[in-house]
Amino acid sequence: MLFCGNSFILSVGGGALFSLIIELMQLPILRATDIDDIILNTTGAVIGYVIYLIISKRFPKIKSMFKIK
Repeated sequence: MLFCGNSFILSVGGGALFSLIIELMQLPILRATDIDDIILNTTGAVIGYVIYLIISKRFPKIKSMFKIK
């Protein structure tokens, strides 16, 4: 969100993609991978985005603190 704005698709898609990459990295070392991890991490990204929206609407000045200049 710091680099691409506050797009829902980019935020949740980035969370899902990052989770998928971590799961795929576990395959060569023979660790257990599970689709539940990806689903739960993506759900966490959605919840995090909703919390961000609530906080940014309640405290509008807080958004400017996290902008890259």
